[in-house]
Amino acid sequence: MLVLLLVSLALDAYVPNLGDPLAFIVIVLGATPLVRDTIRALLERRYALDYLALLAIAAALAAVEFQVGAVIALMLASGQALEEYGVRRARRSLGLLADRIPRMALVVADSEATRALPVDEITVGSIVLVRHGEVLPLDGELLSERAWSTSPRSPGSRICWTRFGAMRCAAEPSIRDHR
Repeated sequence: MLVLLLVSLALDAYVPNLGDPLAFIVIVLGATPLVRDTIRALLERRYALDYLALLAIAAALAAVEFQVGAVIALMLASGQALEEYGVRRARRSLGLLADRIPRMALVVADSEATRALPVDEITVGSIVLVRHGEVLPLDGELLSERAWSTSPRSPGSRICWTRFGAMRCAAEPSIRDHR
């Protein structure tokens, strides 16, 4: 679309109105998805500011200013593409974050042996073993004397937890045992 618009502007600079057919093609390519989405949104009683852009394109066509309408259509199409790209990246990032959530945890039994249990089945008072580099599966209290933690609020920073009595731990950071 950008190339067509630039060629249209160049042709129009050479001979007036020579680039209008290319500009009209850019308007059709850029505005068709907007018109389709606008009709669908109006039927669903959803309103947006994109209607103003559609009105501006219609005004440019009525004034026989095809290059102006083409620029508006190009802006809308590129804005829509950027929005879709951002949504795809956000969904992918949230999916990766959700995949990191532990679904199993090692619970220490009375005989000091550990067994893997689903996080939903772990009861209050259970002792959970968190190994080097693991994400905390549950909120709880730190029982060992020291542990290293990387905090998600300040990536890459390391915090040394020294236990003074009972210390609360949130399930967000990853723990590294410090000996």
